[in-house]
Amino acid sequence: MSNNIQKPFQKLQFLVRDFQHPHDYAYGAAGGNTYLQKKLSIDDSKPEELKDLRKTINSYFEKVDCFLMPNPGTKIFQPIFNGKLKGN
Repeated sequence: MSNNIQKPFQKLQFLVRDFQHPHDYAYGAAGGNTYLQKKLSIDDSKPEELKDLRKTINSYFEKVDCFLMPNPGTKIFQPIFNGKLKGN
């Protein structure tokens, strides 16, 4: 798509909770965007359908970001969770 044609949507944000590989990609936006670039890269060895999907995502959104999040831990699974992870 040409740069002077406006894309239909502004932003797509992927939030990946319970990300299992922080040694490969750091938690947060920086690691998430590096991870996303790898996942959305167009590889000639992939099926045409997957390449088309990646092209479509990039053509529909002005910005595509990713944020990697760790597992929130067992405290949030308590029956009386008040939203705080520390203290009362």
